[in-house]
Amino acid sequence: MFSPPRFVADVHLGRLARQLRMLGFDTAYSAAWSKPQLLKTAVSKNRILLTRQTALAQNPFLQAFIIESEHTAPQLAQVIAHFGRHHLEPFTRCMACNCLLEPVHKADVLHRLQPATIQEFHHFWQCPQCSRVYWQGSHYQRMMQQINQLKND
Repeated sequence: MFSPPRFVADVHLGRLARQLRMLGFDTAYSAAWSKPQLLKTAVSKNRILLTRQTALAQNPFLQAFIIESEHTAPQLAQVIAHFGRHHLEPFTRCMACNCLLEPVHKADVLHRLQPATIQEFHHFWQCPQCSRVYWQGSHYQRMMQQINQLKND
């Protein structure tokens, strides 16, 4: 079986990068990267460059994939349709920094949670890099609907 694709998204695709991370794709992104930094990351880390800029994608030293739409939902659908639904591993990466999430005991993050969250939820994950805490809150069902739609399209 093929290994999942690894991406680097250009500065104009921050929302797409977050969505790809939500789906479990290793997606490097920084709004602060210059074009040379972006290209260096794509080439040196053997990542597929996601871009809307056809001129940027012409570099013969990198793999690039041109994103057609200006809007996140069709961008995400285009990437999934091209690179495959079988690589989806939802909720395994930090949406903020791309690091793999780790399960964490509720007691270890209790001080960071709101009272309603403490009462209603019992399973948590934390990013070992940026310390962001995740749980299956009210947004989870909406995200699962989006994921199921992508799987079935």
